[in-house]
Amino acid sequence: MNTRSFEIVGGPSRDALFDACKYAYDSRSTIVVDFEVAIGYTAPPSQPGAGYIPMKLKGIKIVGIRHEDGSGAGFRIHGYCDADLNLRDYKYSATWQHYKFRASYDTKHRTGEFTFIL
Repeated sequence: MNTRSFEIVGGPSRDALFDACKYAYDSRSTIVVDFEVAIGYTAPPSQPGAGYIPMKLKGIKIVGIRHEDGSGAGFRIHGYCDADLNLRDYKYSATWQHYKFRASYDTKHRTGEFTFIL
């Protein structure tokens, strides 16, 4: 199984995650969750003023959540989404592909790791 992992630099609250999972297959309800995933950086992240280049993501569907540790804020998430994993200039349209993903996510700090299963 091939995977590609990226850093999560922002994302939803704990309540939003659980709501999105609860209604993942309900055609009458749509809970939108967005993760800010860095596909690259303008400079090494440790340097002052370094910025991240956001990945193009859409249609995130969370189908499973479990606690990662005893903190109450760390979760293992899995689901599906459409993404463009190519680093490209944003003036060009995205090349969307459907992926299964898993993520390790901290709702307190809104950070983690987003892994695409290729």
